[in-house]
Amino acid sequence: RDAAHLVALINRGEVRRRRGLLDGALCDWREVVRLSPDRPSAHLNLGVLNLEMGAHDLAIAELNRALELQPGYSNAYHNRAIAHARKGEYEQAVRDLTRVLEINPGDADAWNLRGDCRSELHARSLEKSHLDGAMSDFDRAIAIDPKHALARYNRGVLYESLDRPWEALEDLWTAAPSLRDFVEPRL
Repeated sequence: RDAAHLVALINRGEVRRRRGLLDGALCDWREVVRLSPDRPSAHLNLGVLNLEMGAHDLAIAELNRALELQPGYSNAYHNRAIAHARKGEYEQAVRDLTRVLEINPGDADAWNLRGDCRSELHARSLEKSHLDGAMSDFDRAIAIDPKHALARYNRGVLYESLDRPWEALEDLWTAAPSLRDFVEPRL
C-alpha cells in the first residue's frame, strides 16, 4: 500500500505540474519527500518545481539534498545551475555546469547555458577570458547540435557585440525559426 500511495503521489504531482497546478503539485512533491526522504529524484522534482515557481533558494536547497544523496546527479547540477543563474549567481552556475559537462560532455544545452552565464560574467567584468569561454561554449553546443537555436542565437548576439555583423546575421537568421526551444528545467 505504501509503495502504491507513493507512486500515486508522484504521478499526481507530475500531472498537476504539467497542467500548471503548481500549488497542488507542490503539496504532492512535499509529501513524496516526506515519505521517501532518501530518494534523490524526489528532491530533484521538488527542486524543479520550486525553480518553476521562482523559489530559487528553496530549489537550490532541494537540489543540494539530491546531490548529497547522489553526488553525480547531472540533472540536479543542471537545475541548480539554472537556479543560480536566475539569481544572478553566474560563477556558481558556471561551476555546476562544468560539473554537468564532466559527467556528460555531449550535453549541448549545458554548453549553451554555461556560455550564456560566461557572457553575463563578461558583461559584468569585461574580462576577456569570460568572453572567450562563452564563444567556445556556444561553438561546442553548436558542434554537438548544429540546429541548437538558442546556442546560435546566443552566439549571434555575442558576435554582434564584437562588431562581427555577418557572423551575427548568419547565426540569428539560422536561429529565428526555432526560438521557442528555450532551456527549461530537466526532470
